[in-house]
Parts: sequence; C-alpha cells; structure tokens
Amino acid sequence: MIKSMTGYGRGESRGRFGAFKIEIKTVNNKFFDLSSKLPNGLFIFEDRIREYMQKRIKRGRVHMAVNYEDAAKRTKRIVLDDALASSLLKEIGKFKRSKGIKGEVDLNRIIAFPGVLTYSDSMVKMHLLWRNLKKALDEALELLEASRAREGRNLSKDLLYRTKKIKRHINFIKRRSKVSVRHYKSEFSKRVKELSGGVAVDKVRLAQEVAIYAKNCDVTEEMIRVASHVKNFEKFLHSGGETGKTLDFIGQELMREANTIGAKSSDFQISNHVIKIKSEIEKIREQVKNIE
Repeated sequence: MIKSMTGYGRGESRGRFGAFKIEIKTVNNKFFDLSSKLPNGLFIFEDRIREYMQKRIKRGRVHMAVNYEDAAKRTKRIVLDDALASSLLKEIGKFKRSKGIKGEVDLNRIIAFPGVLTYSDSMVKMHLLWRNLKKALDEALELLEASRAREGRNLSKDLLYRTKKIKRHINFIKRRSKVSVRHYKSEFSKRVKELSGGVAVDKVRLAQEVAIYAKNCDVTEEMIRVASHVKNFEKFLHSGGETGKTLDFIGQELMREANTIGAKSSDFQISNHVIKIKSEIEKIREQVKNIE
C-alpha cells in the first residue's frame, strides 16, 4: 500500500548516560531532505542518523529535533575544534579583504558557530550513547511510518474513488460517441434539405460526410489508452513502495489523452464529461504529490 510523505512520530529512551526525546515531522518533497536539531556534543551522530533514516524514508522533507538530558552532572572538558575555527577565521578574513570591510573579527561569533566548541566526557562511551539514541529514534520512526501508512490508506481510498469516476465518464463517452455520429447524420441531412429547398440528399455524399465526421471525432484509441492508464494507476496504488513519481507520470499521460478527446469532440455532452474527467485528473495529480 502507498505511504504519504506527511507524518509525525515521537520516541523516548532512557539509559545509563541519560534520556533522549526525539520528534520527527515529515512533509512532501521530491527527494529525501533532512533538517536536524542536535544538542551540542552530539553532532558526531549526524551522518549516522541521516544514513539510518534514509533507509526507511525514501522521499520527503524531514524535520527532526533531539532532546538529551544527561543522567548525572559530570565534569566536562570544553574542546575547541581548532581546524574548524581556523578555517572560519580564514574565510571571513578573505571575505573582508575582498569587500574592503575593516574591523576585527568577533570571536564570540566564531565560538557560537555549531561544532566549534564541544565537550568531551571520558565517562560517556559513544557506542552506548548511540544505542540509547537509536532506541528513541526507532520508536519515533515506527510511529512516523504508522502515521504515513494511515494517511496513505486515506489517500488511496480517495484516488480509487476518482479513478472510478473517470471510468464512468469514459463509459458515457463510448456510448455517446455512437449516438453523436447518428445525430450528426440526421442533422446534416436536414440542413442540406433546408438549403436545397427540399431536394433529396445524395446518399453517397451523405455517407462520405458522415464517414469523415466519424473519423475526425473517433476517440476509440484515446479511450483505450485512458483505460490502460487507469488500470496501471490502480495497480501501482496497491503495489506499495516508492510509487509517487510513477503515479504522477501516469497522471500526466491521463491528462494528455483527455485533452485529445476534448479537442476531437464537437458534441456538447461529450465535452462536458471531458471537463469532468480533467477535473478529476487535476485532483489526482495534486494528491499524488504527497505520496512517497
């Protein structure tokens, strides 16, 4: 079953070195995009968290906030990342010279830059801290996935409802197309008689005109393709996995066929149903933007 890119999850864990509370919110996005807020001193886990989350979340903008409460008040040693601080000073100096800016660099701003100042605590074993953090992260991800799956089921129901409406409109167009040709034949015959003062219509000429009309407004191929696209769309809805991009592409193809049907038809009732089909496709394409 499909999953929505919108969801929320929260996890907590407590261990030897403290307690973690993690909140994860996701919204739709073309690619995986993680924005994380980590406490000072835990930036070492940033890449590991990203890699771990990306295995379970394929698409979406992810906002994660991590809160960490230390288990005890241990003496911590402040550590300055000399390489990072030096690099910042160098780049700021280059920028000032290139722009002709005078004045000293504010060291407070350098120190405030994330990662420049951290603390070390020999009592904390990082692999145990990661185990503790990962437990809270797993709980948050499980609730997030449940939330996304639940929203995905709602989306699926709505999309299937709209594909059924499209099929009903297509079935009407199939029936109406045959009536439309007969109606054109009758109206064309009446019109010719009116213009010719009641003279009998040349049946051969009438048959030719009707055949030309029928050929120009024939939408059989387009309706077959619409039916095929709708079938594929419904199949991918039930397949699960990363299907959002595929469903969006099918939606584009459906719109292309609907436009062709509308361009070929001169019948008011058919045109009216084409408008309704296009309206449903627009709603479908808007909905699939939120599917993973």
